[in-house]
Amino acid sequence: MSKKLIIFSLFCGLLFGLTSAVGSGSVVLAEEADGADILPITADASVAEPVLIAEVTTEPSSLIDPGLTPDSVFYPFKLFFENIGSTFTFGNLAKAKRFSNLAERRMAEVKIMMEKGEEKSAENALNRYQNLLDNSLKRSQQAQGAGQDSSEVQAKISQMTENHLLVLEKVLEQVPESAKTAIEKVIEKAKNTVASRQMEALENLGVTHPQQAIQLNGEILERRTALMNQKIEADDEFGAGAGLIEWQKHAYFLRDIKEENKGLASITVEETEKALKDLQGVRDQAGVSSSELQMAIRDARSEMVENQLDFLEALKIEIPEEAALLFDKITKERFASLSEQLATPEDEISTPEVSGLGAVTRLELRQIGDWLQANGLNEYGDSQGTMYAGGDPLFDESAGVDIDGVDYILGKYPNRPWKEMAKENRIKEQLQEHAQYIGLWQGMADQIETNGKELSVGEETREESLYQFNSERLQELNTLYEKLSPEDKGSIEEMMTISEGERQRIEMNASQLQLKLKQGLEILIPERVHQAVQTQLQQEAEIRIRNQVQEGAGQGSSGGNVNSTSPNEVEDSDSTSPGKGEDSGSNTNNTTGKGH
Repeated sequence: MSKKLIIFSLFCGLLFGLTSAVGSGSVVLAEEADGADILPITADASVAEPVLIAEVTTEPSSLIDPGLTPDSVFYPFKLFFENIGSTFTFGNLAKAKRFSNLAERRMAEVKIMMEKGEEKSAENALNRYQNLLDNSLKRSQQAQGAGQDSSEVQAKISQMTENHLLVLEKVLEQVPESAKTAIEKVIEKAKNTVASRQMEALENLGVTHPQQAIQLNGEILERRTALMNQKIEADDEFGAGAGLIEWQKHAYFLRDIKEENKGLASITVEETEKALKDLQGVRDQAGVSSSELQMAIRDARSEMVENQLDFLEALKIEIPEEAALLFDKITKERFASLSEQLATPEDEISTPEVSGLGAVTRLELRQIGDWLQANGLNEYGDSQGTMYAGGDPLFDESAGVDIDGVDYILGKYPNRPWKEMAKENRIKEQLQEHAQYIGLWQGMADQIETNGKELSVGEETREESLYQFNSERLQELNTLYEKLSPEDKGSIEEMMTISEGERQRIEMNASQLQLKLKQGLEILIPERVHQAVQTQLQQEAEIRIRNQVQEGAGQGSSGGNVNSTSPNEVEDSDSTSPGKGEDSGSNTNNTTGKGH
């Protein structure tokens, strides 16, 4: 009798567990159907909904309570009933959502096991987590292939894994010292697993909802830069370098998604600009870091600039008017930033190291070394090969005391020329970058003129808008020109030539615009720029005349009736009069013309 009672009790327990598991699966399905734990997707795939909090934080959100953990003797029963619940969840999309929810539990278990220092249990939970994520991604792809919208679960995985990466960043702080070495390996493996699945989810989302994928990716890029700054601040260059590699993966995502969808050039330009600003902040922070890390950050930023230029080039062909408006926004902000840098002293970074003559930061120590090397001086700031009594100059024989090496150099060069050199190098690099963007502007203006479409800027005509844009470019360039050292003015003059040439070409066709200069937009350009533009326009006029003469001659020889303007008449109407508009105090000229 007692034996039958025991069997009956076990059967009832199993039945209750099965019912609970199935019920749990039903609850999961109901919650997922309501979208309570998944971010909503709009019916229009071209509209991106906000999917992450606007404020960038590197603090992880709390994980769900996993219930039983792998160190419990009842844990296998938990897995058993979870599997039953999954068995009674039907459809690829429903299974994908369930697997992603279960993956959250596994990550909570991974965290608890790592904090307890139980390496093996943590690794086992991590393997289960990876399998669940893989199954979720696989099922979502199968659902997508069957025509179902699986973007919700892909967005959820992208968000969920981002939080899991933040959890893993923090968890090492709670790990017992005795277990840190072993747990570090598990954490690195976990981070690689999570990051790879996150990217896979973003790529899947990018197929059906590319704008949402780009938005998610952009917020991930912001968080990567914040994490890099934290690593640099903590003198963790290895961690900062690893963070930069992850940042680059998401930067490449922007490039790849644009290549797959040409219509995304506009949004990728803007997202790239945000990423470039953030990475520049990291680069400034890394001024005290090793040359290797600084070079890696510089190269990553240069590559991102090339991508943005490619995006603008593509947009110039597709929608030149939109490219011009984006270009206008970008260059205004860039020139404002550069102008501000020229007006402010060199920033100081990191904790100062105090010497006898005052505070010297780690950044300045690096600048001193760079300046000494650039000028061919020895470590004491003297010519190479200088001989010293006693071997070096850092001993004051009269006072019988040692002299601090930094104090010696500061005493020798009290005006700190290395700071100016560092600033000039940074300015030169940014000017070279700006020159690429200004060079692209000429192609945009030409494309707009070729298309003959109107720019959507208030009530202005296309010519007025282009004229205004070029005038604003010249004003920005002139602001920089006045602040630059003489040796750097040449690069600005080259940029001015492009915008001034475009502006004068418009004047040749619409001289009335010359009288419509808006208040505050009068630009003073150097005489050399004015002459260069006049020479360029004269050469263009001569080429036009030759082409017209050759075309007329060809038509005449074929017996056609040609009523064309004589070369002299064309030259008189197209070329500029000597001496006009040559005053360097004004960029206005009285040239008018037709036929350009």
